[in-house]
Amino acid sequence: MRPRRLTTTRSLALALCLAAATATAASAAARWSYYGADGPDRWAALSNSYAICGSGQQQSPIDLAGAADRDLANPEIAYLPGGASVVDNGHTVEVDLEGTNILTVDGVPYRLVQLHFHSPSEHTINGNSFAVEMHLVHQNDNGAIAVVGVFIAGGGENPALVPLLSVLPSKENREVRAREPFDPSILLPPDRRAFRYTGSLTTPPCTEGVTWIVIATPIQASGQQIAALARALEGNNRPPQAIGDRAVVLDSTP
Repeated sequence: MRPRRLTTTRSLALALCLAAATATAASAAARWSYYGADGPDRWAALSNSYAICGSGQQQSPIDLAGAADRDLANPEIAYLPGGASVVDNGHTVEVDLEGTNILTVDGVPYRLVQLHFHSPSEHTINGNSFAVEMHLVHQNDNGAIAVVGVFIAGGGENPALVPLLSVLPSKENREVRAREPFDPSILLPPDRRAFRYTGSLTTPPCTEGVTWIVIATPIQASGQQIAALARALEGNNRPPQAIGDRAVVLDSTP
């Protein structure tokens, strides 16, 4: 597999949302990739602003095995159809979403900014990965970030992915608008019990303090759909990081 293309980032949302640095900082930000001298094990050395990628104690992703069962307050998801644009920004396939889509966690509302994909999955369970992992990235009024992770496994064709894959850009940094309003809620499984823990962005600058909600039940996609994403993503997954003394819990009730 060829090395991931080296590009700087394109938007504030992407920076906050695990896919890159802000557009303002893009011109000065150190380039990074998923391979070789600019790969994950070298991120901390590429820039002082990336130092926490190596020194942080709450880095993501992690292996989710051994999570303690606990009855947690279910996050409230209120997503509605709205405009969407798909772009290959050089690190991931990102879907920028319009409209007001709200995730409420422990009484705090977060606005859905964008979603993007990693292949193979970044989080693992007992060392096992899934074909693809989708991250739905939210931000609250104070700038705090909450990410809903959704695993994608092989199976039947997923109609929810068709509107996005049908406009998958063929060139880097080309933005293509979805043909119809897109409802992100159709990408979530009916069973939304999830792993919960405090972690970080999974890309530079690896900022910590991110609330992670990784849904335990994967959604399915056909082999053709997974292959289309894998070709565009080209192995853009950061390896699991040390859990340390963090608590990882799994919601025990729907």
